[in-house]
Amino acid sequence: RRSTTQSVTERVEDLLPKKWRGVFKYRVGATLEERAPRFTVRAWVDAKKEALLRLGFGKTVVFTDRTDWEDERIVRTYYARSGQEEDFHVL
Repeated sequence: RRSTTQSVTERVEDLLPKKWRGVFKYRVGATLEERAPRFTVRAWVDAKKEALLRLGFGKTVVFTDRTDWEDERIVRTYYARSGQEEDFHVL
């Protein structure tokens, strides 16, 4: 089955993680070539959207009802639980 502009566009979308899809812009176009490559993909980065996305890197919000716990204990418990869940997925 021959590729179409739409199918190539969908494949490019599938390559990009969802949270980055607004940052990477691209255009798929057909060429006049009879043999591969029959499509061109032009891509660029939306710098403003990239900067906005990067503002959230490294930040995690933790909700808790443990108001009597110190911040450090909450963070340690969160990371310990996260590690346990990751280990469980390996099993």
